[in-house]
Amino acid sequence: MAEGLKQLARAAYDRTSEEGRSLVNQAFAKIDTSGDGRLSPLEFSRMFDPGLEHQSMFRLFDVNGDGSLDFDEFLAIYYYFVKLGTFLVCSGCGCHLLGPFFSCSLCLGKGNDTFDLCCACHRGGRVAHQHSIEDLMDHYSLIKLLRSRSTADAQRSQQTRDADSQKCEGIKRQMEELREIARDQHQAGSTGDQALAHQFFQSLDTNGDRKVDLTEFLAFTRREGYSQFGNPNFFSHLDKNGNGTLDFWEVLTLHYIIKSRRPFCDSCSSFIPGMFFSCVECFKKGEATFDLCRDCYKSMKWNHSHGGSPTFLDNYTLLNANGTRNN
Repeated sequence: MAEGLKQLARAAYDRTSEEGRSLVNQAFAKIDTSGDGRLSPLEFSRMFDPGLEHQSMFRLFDVNGDGSLDFDEFLAIYYYFVKLGTFLVCSGCGCHLLGPFFSCSLCLGKGNDTFDLCCACHRGGRVAHQHSIEDLMDHYSLIKLLRSRSTADAQRSQQTRDADSQKCEGIKRQMEELREIARDQHQAGSTGDQALAHQFFQSLDTNGDRKVDLTEFLAFTRREGYSQFGNPNFFSHLDKNGNGTLDFWEVLTLHYIIKSRRPFCDSCSSFIPGMFFSCVECFKKGEATFDLCRDCYKSMKWNHSHGGSPTFLDNYTLLNANGTRNN
């Protein structure tokens, strides 16, 4: 069994950097106090803490059985210890696991308390374990399982990134629509309305540098009681060019959002630039509305009740229904 590990260690050593090989050579030279290029059992024992059983380990790695360890045999130990940080032992008989072995796939990845069996103990079937024998897999099958899990995790991560990217692009498009509406209304408005828009900008631009930074923006939200606006993410939505400040037209978008009472989601607190869902009961009573973004409405991530399951309508349907009722 140690022969296969010896070949792995030699391959890893030959492919490592010059600096890496130098570290291994220095470690061997430090242990080889006699300088004969071989490790005696006494020299080998100095690698381990006092009291640790090392004689059986020495015999395992002494592949040619000559009573000493040459450099390649030392490499196998070095590779084994450095890669794992400890020596794997069988959970049944306690032998060192140098060759093929079996591990519980359910225990794997849940801390250091793995359940591993040498081939003899697994074949004997006398070692009790909390999980089923079907969950014990040889390490070749485990590698295949971990690869499939990694592929599945990578696919899910990519799908999440794609969904987040699509959502971000959707928000950008919707914010751009709000900017265009705000600009159109401003340009079509009366002289008085345009003057009010400039006064609004000046109320935020406290230092008069013709731009509004995050500090000025947050001071405005606190001063005017717009606590829901005091979110850096909302500021970044307003900041079209991403330069960290808001110019007049970006602040004009904020002005329009306030005047048109565009909502924030009452579940996740995010600003809703596009379509949303509102509680019909709250709307009819003329109370504070309860509004949800599409994601929270779809995933049922909200807690709201009127003595039963509330009815929600999207803002377009609700507006149309209200107009019909008034007529």
